[in-house]
Amino acid sequence: MDTARTASHEADWFQRSLQWIERIGNKLPHPFALFLGLTLFIALASALLGALDVGTTAPDGERVEVRNILSTAGARMMLSTGVENFMGFGPFGTVLVIMMGVSVATQTGLLQELIKVAVSRVPKRLVTFAVAYMAMVAHVASDAAYVIMIPLGAIAFHLVGRSPVLGMVLAYVSAGAAYNASPLITPADALFSGVTTQAAQTVDEGYFVSPMATYFFTGASSIVMALALTVIAETLIARRVRALGEPPQLPEELLASASRGARPGPAQRKGLIWAGAIMVGYVALLALALAPGGSPLRAADGGLDGAPLFLGIGLLSSIMFIAAGTVYGVVTGTITKVQHQLPELMAHGVREMAPVIVLFLVIAQFVAYFEWTNLAQVISIEGATLLRSLDMPTLLLIAVIIVAVSVLDLLTLGGIAMYSLVALVLVPMLFAVGISPETTQTAYRIGDSITNPTNPMNPYFLMTLAMLQKYFPKAGIGTLASMTVPLAFCAGAVWIVFFLIWIGIGLPLGP
Repeated sequence: MDTARTASHEADWFQRSLQWIERIGNKLPHPFALFLGLTLFIALASALLGALDVGTTAPDGERVEVRNILSTAGARMMLSTGVENFMGFGPFGTVLVIMMGVSVATQTGLLQELIKVAVSRVPKRLVTFAVAYMAMVAHVASDAAYVIMIPLGAIAFHLVGRSPVLGMVLAYVSAGAAYNASPLITPADALFSGVTTQAAQTVDEGYFVSPMATYFFTGASSIVMALALTVIAETLIARRVRALGEPPQLPEELLASASRGARPGPAQRKGLIWAGAIMVGYVALLALALAPGGSPLRAADGGLDGAPLFLGIGLLSSIMFIAAGTVYGVVTGTITKVQHQLPELMAHGVREMAPVIVLFLVIAQFVAYFEWTNLAQVISIEGATLLRSLDMPTLLLIAVIIVAVSVLDLLTLGGIAMYSLVALVLVPMLFAVGISPETTQTAYRIGDSITNPTNPMNPYFLMTLAMLQKYFPKAGIGTLASMTVPLAFCAGAVWIVFFLIWIGIGLPLGP
């Protein structure tokens, strides 16, 4: 009896904690105003620190000082690069291009039918794991994994009679908190291995880190993280979703197609066969085109680092969705006049992203100013230098690095940009004490993933929030954070422990 009462009290305490996160988070201003405020803060901080000649020394010996953005040079930069910052903002082009393709596949009913077929073959009790693991597979499409998986997670849960909000949040966190876990080789593998190779060669000129250097671990991580996310979502987050109120319905454009039943009709089955053939054939052609050493899909040196295949994965994915969606629409009759309907179907995806595009305008300026002032570089270098001064056991040092990267991610948005700055310090430093560059890269990528879905500055957090508000119009940053924070952090803790065990027993990270 006492044990049951204690467990009930702890559960109630946890739910009250999530409600507290929601209340505090919802007191934050609208994301647009939030980024304007952060941009102003950066401007004032750069002026103060610049006047005090605050700076640091880069690994190459060059002095890096904070630059005052409120100076004449800063004003020129802001005026001359404002539009360029917006148009060149990383997620901007990827989101738009992918949404054009996804919109065609969604509006014609292809993606919904694919999900329905998949769900109909998966026992209801396994749908949570299926959504989480599908997100791991979707990482091959880079940031497009968010755009694809968030609505698909909502549809999958709706089809088995569960809250689409739980499916949406699970898909978002699975795509973010486990961003660097996948059973497939992803574009990020090539990007990070290239930077790691460059950093390692400052110590050993012949050292090379392959994109497959951590494949064993990332492949195993995709299963472990999918299982962890499944357990946490079912035991903790499901209760939080229920506390929000009655299970919401899908938006109208998805509700009609998602509620037709799990079994596709004759036309839908025929459409799925043709669309499936298109997708399989498309992937097969890409694989064949990639095989020759001189393939235009490879880099100029014949390698995969910086290969056009990876750099253009967003466009290539969109083309596949457009082709398959169009074929499906023609076969099923949802498209009768391709030349007239196809542009409209693609435009629908752009219209859906309009609120996020507006936010991208101010986020892009914030990121550009943060980099121009050198604040990001100074923070990263000083953080890495602090880690170098710590004298602790190897496994503990690796754990500290992961946690430190996670914290830095909340300030700098992390990713390959931050890794490019800190790798030149971290990789040689840890190499000297017996920690391989591949291990350092993996530690960074774990830390870089965990806080992804919890950071309100993450553009895809804002995208998910916009979708959440379709279900609960009064939902704010705190509402989403009360679900993403425990899900991401608990799963992240499992991932850290799994990595430390892997390293501790000496298993190879990759071939």
